[in-house]
Amino acid sequence: MPGKQTNSVKQVINRFSKKFTRANANSPEILEQVNPVSQLHNAQEKIQEYEDLRIQSIKKQFTDFMTPITQEIEQDEQNLVKAYNLYCQIQELNSTAGDSLTHLRDFSLTSPLCKKVEYTSGDLFLYLKIWFLAVTPDAKYVPELTYITTATGTSCVLTFEEKEMWHPSIVEKEIMQVVQECD
Repeated sequence: MPGKQTNSVKQVINRFSKKFTRANANSPEILEQVNPVSQLHNAQEKIQEYEDLRIQSIKKQFTDFMTPITQEIEQDEQNLVKAYNLYCQIQELNSTAGDSLTHLRDFSLTSPLCKKVEYTSGDLFLYLKIWFLAVTPDAKYVPELTYITTATGTSCVLTFEEKEMWHPSIVEKEIMQVVQECD
């Protein structure tokens, strides 16, 4: 009797094995779903595709400022340079005409850039800033858009920070890194 039981267990295992082989042959996607290496590879490919698209987008945005395709971008660049020159002149005048007791303490610069939604919301101003730093490597100051709240409301002004005191944001560092890799 024990031999007969063993035989039937062998038969059961044999039948199961045949069914399993047929199921795998008919459904190769089952193996792919179970295969974690394949899933990891697919995830890595998707991450790489996303990263490539993101880098292409950064390059394109920056290229739009380096070789402007619209007059509007050229005007924005000119407005930023004009504001920078005005700021430098004000600083120079303050240091030569003022003293420790009488000097210009606070002032705000307004510019058409402060009124453009594409700069006041989102990251587009960062590209203009990086463009400015690329074409003006000896600049003493770095442009920033700053929001000032008063009793009458909030307004956006253009400020400049000393270049030595400027700490680029993570996004600014990333843009600068991608731009340097393109050169």
